[in-house]
Amino acid sequence: MKSFILLLVVLIITFCTFPHLDFMKKTRTGAAQENFEPLNASSLPPILGTYLRDNNINFELYTIPNHVKDLFALNSDFSSINKNKSKYSIILVQPRTENSNFRLLYDKLKDISSSYPNKFNIIHRYEGNISYPNSYDNQAAKDLMEHCNYFCLIDPQKETIFTFKKLTATEVESIEAILQQYSDITK
Repeated sequence: MKSFILLLVVLIITFCTFPHLDFMKKTRTGAAQENFEPLNASSLPPILGTYLRDNNINFELYTIPNHVKDLFALNSDFSSINKNKSKYSIILVQPRTENSNFRLLYDKLKDISSSYPNKFNIIHRYEGNISYPNSYDNQAAKDLMEHCNYFCLIDPQKETIFTFKKLTATEVESIEAILQQYSDITK
């Protein structure tokens, strides 16, 4: 009898948690949800890859998974990414608490972006402020914000996301060179 009750409890727990496992997650279209796949520096322009390595800039580069592509295409907060694929998009995720490096990045981006008016689209979001009527958008936005460390540079044509591993003064100082390299890429 004890083993039957134990088996019953295990089955109930299994069936309750099974739909929440990663391999069960679906996109809006019903396709299996992809993960953020890391890429290496060879996927960047050679000059930029060398610059990042020589200046010890810790970055991450990912392919955009299908559920985040759906977010960009179907959510009005992010639709500007898909509307103009000839522009790179920058997502700034403002932290809840004051962060001096974020403030430096924000001020620097404001100054630099005026130099490249036709190259970059800036989207400003707030950390932890994710609430959409569609649960698929909530999950995709949450996943995106987890991978954007205050700053993401999105290349909609190559479907990649560039972000810093950690936002320090070194990364903030490198932002102008990074944007210059991306703006020089022929689109």
